[in-house]
Amino acid sequence: MRCTVIQLTDQTQTSNVEQRIEHDLPYISIGRGADQTIQLSDLRIALHHARISLRDNGKLQVEAKTIIGVRVNGKLLKQSNLQPGDYIELSEYRITIAEAEKNSDAQLIVETIPSHELKGKSAYALPNSIADLGISKRKYSWSLFGIIFIAFFALPMANYFFDPQTDWLKDSLLPSDNAWSTGPLDSAHSRFGETCTSCHQSPFQKVPMDACLQCHSNITAHLSDASKASFPLEGGHSNSITDTLTSTLTSTLTSTLTSTLTNTLFEFEDCSQCHKEHQGRQGMDIIPNAQCTDCHEDLPPPSEQSVAIDPFNDFDSQHPQFKVTTQKYVASLERTLAVSVALDDPYLQETSNLKFPHDVHLDKSGIRGPKGDEILQCENCHEMEPGGGKMKKITMQGQCQHCHRLYFEPGVLRELPHADVEAVRYTLREFYANEALIGNIKDEASLSQLRRRRRNNQPTTDVDITQANQWARQKEQSVALEIFENRLCVSCHEILKQADYEWRILPVNTINQWFTNSKFEHIDHQTEQCDSCHQANTSTFSNDVLIPDIKNCRQCHSDSSDDQKIETPCLNCHVFHKTNALYRPETPLQSIP
Repeated sequence: MRCTVIQLTDQTQTSNVEQRIEHDLPYISIGRGADQTIQLSDLRIALHHARISLRDNGKLQVEAKTIIGVRVNGKLLKQSNLQPGDYIELSEYRITIAEAEKNSDAQLIVETIPSHELKGKSAYALPNSIADLGISKRKYSWSLFGIIFIAFFALPMANYFFDPQTDWLKDSLLPSDNAWSTGPLDSAHSRFGETCTSCHQSPFQKVPMDACLQCHSNITAHLSDASKASFPLEGGHSNSITDTLTSTLTSTLTSTLTSTLTNTLFEFEDCSQCHKEHQGRQGMDIIPNAQCTDCHEDLPPPSEQSVAIDPFNDFDSQHPQFKVTTQKYVASLERTLAVSVALDDPYLQETSNLKFPHDVHLDKSGIRGPKGDEILQCENCHEMEPGGGKMKKITMQGQCQHCHRLYFEPGVLRELPHADVEAVRYTLREFYANEALIGNIKDEASLSQLRRRRRNNQPTTDVDITQANQWARQKEQSVALEIFENRLCVSCHEILKQADYEWRILPVNTINQWFTNSKFEHIDHQTEQCDSCHQANTSTFSNDVLIPDIKNCRQCHSDSSDDQKIETPCLNCHVFHKTNALYRPETPLQSIP
């Protein structure tokens, strides 16, 4: 279909401008869309309103593409044949069918309908503004403003400042300051959440940090001064843990006890930078990983005032190896120091000063017990604390004494006291002195040192007492030499010989909390077998650290949306506000002279 479209300017102008365009298309489309052959810019016209096509008989036909239809010669129609002289009206536009020129099938003239012709025609005299409706914008806008101001500002403000009206407003249908709430409070704040002034100290101002600290007064920093000073060994070892510890010992103790360091990595203006209130019952606990990785993926290099932490941005691939807290006893200072060491460090070892090979105790064929061979399991010694957070601390009385009885004299069911050298030696002297005084000595060589064997009810003389004490002292020294150097104590403990017949048992440094900067609860993992994480069956040395590394945890845990693994965000394992900067044993460590 060859068609000429003539576009005329608004006839209210002094002169018309004619734009002529030749088209050779299957049909002429009319509408508001940019893809239409004749584009009419009026919101009352559909994007594709109508089309004009050439029928087989050579006549033109207009067809409406909307349910509104088109107005042809003043009549609203869905479809109509056209001939020269007919016109189509769409909103304020008129398309006139003119005589076709030579070599053309149709000629269309598009023009704007003069305003005097539109006046009085209801079909076209649609309102273009609020004024056309006879409505005063100022009057109604001010009325609406007044309603909003009173309902959502004045009344809530009165509720905020005047306590006598608080209950009345909240219990009525009128808006109170609850109208300003953006959502339900966290369950921890719901007890006092009805009173906005508990947190919002100034109207229309965010809650300052001071308001939070009125209740949360014990909240600590993310990286406390003590922790920065107490872990200078993170980041590697030059030769060994012992060498590094020795070289940094003086500065570490000085920093830990006297220095106040300023941490510039974690300074915040208010708590709401992480904790978003009015997000639901558990809203403040939902902190996305991005709030952690925003800082941790681009950490500055460590300095004297910061801890060496490797940068990362996810758990699955870039999280650094786990670091455990071990203890190192320095005899010269009589102090036990906490040292943080990565699990893949070749120098990592547990210096508990105990001799305990796990593989011997977990032998599947059994181990000798008081009633014969016993097959031990992990739970025979390791028991969870109430609540399932950590494991109970191993003690001599609780776990060891059942098998390891401290008998020192054959045929005598009397045990030595545990872990006290002076108490052991006193018990030996007291026992053998009493044996000498009552004459209960079976060793003929020892009898020759005593004057005579006393009869029953025979009074004890000073000579008897002196001889008994002398013999008991010698016997105590020989038995002590045996138990401290050959059996009993030396079987499990590291013992330092200071002089002839003078020993010192090194303090036991068993660690009950390996991850001091993270959370781990055994009760959440009780569906797993112990040996799926702890390789105790093959541990031959007591200084082996049997804590699983990050590769083991990644078998089940992920911070991505892996359907086969447990989704584990950062705060499942880590706490932002440190509660304990240094790991402190449950009971004070004491050296035994």
